[in-house]
Amino acid sequence: MLVKDTNAIRLGRIDYNDKVYKGDKAVAYDRQVGVVWDDNLDAAIRKRYLGWVYLIVVNGVIYKIGQSSAKSGINGTLSFYMSAGFDDPGQNRFVINALIRRELDKGHIVEFYGLYQEPVMVEVQGFFTTTHEEMISAKGLETACVSDYLSVEGEYPVWNYQEAGIPVPNDLALLFGEYKTKRANA
Repeated sequence: MLVKDTNAIRLGRIDYNDKVYKGDKAVAYDRQVGVVWDDNLDAAIRKRYLGWVYLIVVNGVIYKIGQSSAKSGINGTLSFYMSAGFDDPGQNRFVINALIRRELDKGHIVEFYGLYQEPVMVEVQGFFTTTHEEMISAKGLETACVSDYLSVEGEYPVWNYQEAGIPVPNDLALLFGEYKTKRANA
């Protein structure tokens, strides 16, 4: 599915960071990837605690749909992907970072798009009391976007391995294992 056929807003593009890693910890790469934020996207909205659905888009095509309700806003969520290979990520985050790098190495344009939802007031029932609280959850937003995608494409986005119930590429699973071993033994 093409991102232009959605109502998602462009957050920015992904590119290699110019700084070469000089630390002494075991890392997977010499440079991180990072988000070059769009100028028209208010920095304050990026940091707000909102429900987000984010899209990783390669050459205009949606490759991954994810969701986040991170306290650090969409900034924190996307930096979570960007730092994989320089920290102790889970396999999914490590693999997505490696896939982004492969696309960049091919000269492809990799971008982030997103949709967000403001918090809503809900009635919360306790054992003895009822309160009203502001709630944030991007799960419903993600479910709607994935459902829309499936209705058009008939399958999950190519990088939504977990949702599709398929394993990550074997070479990247092996690379992740090697990285975790190197980090543990460093």
